[in-house]
This record gives sequence, C-alpha cells and structure tokens, in this order.
Amino acid sequence: MRLSIRIKQIVGVTAIVGLAVVALSALYTNRLANVVLRESLSRGEMLANTILHRAGGIVTGDVDPYLALREDQGLRSILESSIYGDNISFAAIVDTSGTVIVHNNRAQVGRTLAERADLEAVIDDTPLDKLRVIFAGDGQTLEVRETLKRGSEDFGSIRIGVSTLLMRSQLRDLLNDALFTGAAALAVAVFVAGVLSQLLLRPIHVLRSGLTRLGQGEFGVTLEALASAPAPAIGDPDRVLQVTSNLVENALRLTPRGGVVRITAAPATLAVEDTGPGLRREDLPRAFERFYLYSRYSSDRPVGTGLGLSIVKELTQGMGGSVAVETTTDKGTRFTVRLPGAVSQDFTDGSSAPNRELTHTADNTSQK
Repeated sequence: MRLSIRIKQIVGVTAIVGLAVVALSALYTNRLANVVLRESLSRGEMLANTILHRAGGIVTGDVDPYLALREDQGLRSILESSIYGDNISFAAIVDTSGTVIVHNNRAQVGRTLAERADLEAVIDDTPLDKLRVIFAGDGQTLEVRETLKRGSEDFGSIRIGVSTLLMRSQLRDLLNDALFTGAAALAVAVFVAGVLSQLLLRPIHVLRSGLTRLGQGEFGVTLEALASAPAPAIGDPDRVLQVTSNLVENALRLTPRGGVVRITAAPATLAVEDTGPGLRREDLPRAFERFYLYSRYSSDRPVGTGLGLSIVKELTQGMGGSVAVETTTDKGTRFTVRLPGAVSQDFTDGSSAPNRELTHTADNTSQK
C-alpha cells in the first residue's frame, strides 16, 4: 500500500517523538531505579546503625555476647519492628559462621543464614544490571551488612535484607505517571504532525490536485513547463513551492478550455502566464492587495479567496525577491517572480519549445 506524503510525515514525526519518549523513559527509569536502590540502602544502614548502637550497650565486660544479645527485649523489639520499613524483608544478627543469634522471625534463630548479594555493590553496577536485578524473575533479597566488634575482634555481623520485589512495586508506582506523560506526548505529536502536514503540504496538494484535474481533462487546457537549463536561485524551497502553486492554481482557474498555461524557469526567475481574460490595466497597481481582485472580478469569472496573490507577494519579498504582473485584456496575464541568485535572463531565452517531459496537454478537451 502506497502511503501519502501527509501520512509519511505524521508517521515520521510520531516515530521521532516516540524514540525520544523511549530514550527519555529509559533514562528516567534508570534514575528512579537509582533513587529506589539508594533509599533502600539508606534505610538498611539506618536500621543497622540502630541495632549496632543497641548491641554496643548490651555487650559489655565479660558477658557472653550471644546470650546477652539473644535475651535483650529492646533489641528484639527493634528487629521485629524492622519489617515495617519500606522494602525491608528481615533483620538479623549472626555469628562469624553465619548462624542466627537474633532474628525478627524467631523460628530462624540457630539456623544458618546464607549470604546474599550486597546492595551497595549493586548500586555501583551498570544501569542495565541494576534494572535486571530489580526486575529479574521472582525477585531476590539483597543485604546491607554491618560488622559487630568486641574490642578489635569480630564476633558477628548485622544483616538487613532488602527485597527487590518490594523495590519493583515501588518503582512501578513511580513509573505510572511517566508512562501516562509519554502516551500524552505521543498523542500530542500525532495531532501536531497532522496540523503541520495540513499547513506545510498544502502547496503540494494544490499542485497535485490541479495536475490530476488537468490529466482528466477537467480544465481542457495545456500546461507547459519551459526549462532549457538549470535555473538556480536563492530562496526557501517550501515558499517557492507555495508561490508557484498559488500562481498556477489561479492560471488554471481562469484559462478557458483550449487555452495554455505556461511555467517558465530561468536563473533567478520564475514566470507563470496564461491565455485567460487578463486584467484591466488600472487594476495592476493593486493586484496584490488582499481581496482587491476578488471584489473587482468575482461577479464575472471564477476567482479564489482573494488572498492568493497577496500571499505570493509576502512570501517572495520575505525571500528578498519581487513579483510583477503584466496583462493584455482578453489575451492573458503573466506573473514574473524574481529571486536573489544568478543574473536573470529573459524567461523565454533559449526555450524555443516546451519541455516535453514536463508539458501535459489535456487528452479529452470535451470532458467536464
């Protein structure tokens, strides 16, 4: 299926905005993952420091450290309340062999607590690895650790478990707003692309429509394009296209069946002439005023909105050029656009015959 230029433009703009949204979403997701991981680390370290401070007040003198820790009710209360912290899954004190001395779950006391990945090390990983740790499989538990010392001797460690499942849930909640914003950006992009394509591509649609109608014999005129050599000029391509489309549209509308519309290009010059009814000479000085020709001729010939020629003048002057009109009553009108660039020549110089590749004659002059 062949797509129209407008559809291609909308798809192109949407694709660019979509890629930008995806890239920004990935960056935003990575930053959120960093925030969630660092917040979890901070909570784990805060809890570990609280436990460390309590343990330091318990293990004094020659008492058995493990027995003292196990029997302290204040320490147990701290451990059991730890699971109410965000993303915290357990808190425990183990000896040097990994055997649990105190745990927020009393059933774990006396068991060996397997070591898990260190949360601080995960934070230093690449962005992709961080997201993989958080979102992989059924989740896992990371740890925040703090060593327990008695004098210069290690006698155990504090282990705080942080669940990636809880991190995942927190991260998804934070991403919901970002996903909504991304979807809204895409919707706005599609709308804006549609509006811009309607405005920017109108000259193309006008020319295409005119050529199609010409090919179907609707105008019953011959459209000639004369260009004996390259015709360089300095100007904005879109504005030149709109200028040309406005002039050609007017010429096709006014030229009677069997007539000729001729487009001629020469260095720095573009001319559009027709064999229509022409204008009155007294109207030439005001031909480019808005609605002037419309008010003068709308009652006896097909005219447009009255804005076309004023737009041609504004666009041409905006490119540093000029536009002039010549007319012969009942024989036709010629508009000549001159732009900065190569030295302009007579627009018919060297073009003794129409360019056959660009010239189209209506096949069915009787078709309406």
